[in-house]
Amino acid sequence: MLTTREKFLAHYLSVSIICAIGGYTADRADKLAEALREARCRGLSDKEIGEMLESLEEEFFLTGNLLNFRRKEQDLGEGINFLHGEDTLD
Repeated sequence: MLTTREKFLAHYLSVSIICAIGGYTADRADKLAEALREARCRGLSDKEIGEMLESLEEEFFLTGNLLNFRRKEQDLGEGINFLHGEDTLD
């Protein structure tokens, strides 16, 4: 059984990925994530969610740096800026 925090992260990431692939705005993704939060994760405070999203952003930033470093090591180009969706590959 997933904890409330794990449920929120699963829903948030799913909505974010689906909206990114579908070309929806970040505002639309946030509204969908909020609807899922209200339906499935009511017990989480705004503070808890803010802390989780901050941790996710930090993790994505660090992972992006690592992956870009590895790409440069392998001479595969500059890589991808994961926080801004900028693909700098040729």
